[in-house]
Amino acid sequence: MEIGNIVKGHANEMLGLNKSLSETRLEICHKCPLFKNTVGGLCNPKLWVNPETDETSTEKKDGYFKGCGCRLKAKTTLNNAHCPAHKW
Repeated sequence: MEIGNIVKGHANEMLGLNKSLSETRLEICHKCPLFKNTVGGLCNPKLWVNPETDETSTEKKDGYFKGCGCRLKAKTTLNNAHCPAHKW
């Protein structure tokens, strides 16, 4: 993710912008095995997930997507952001 988007996401979060979009996305994130409950919620960059089965791996596998490492309360406020596992 570009630094400009990171800053914009944090600004959106602080200003309460796109709150409905963020809440909808965060509901999905909270159910994902990549969700790491630290710093307000992170997409775990040390895991890969199969989006169809939610099976995780610590190693890259075909059909698996790696967590992005983003702080989700900020990222989910961005209209143009997407989940690395294509869940939103």
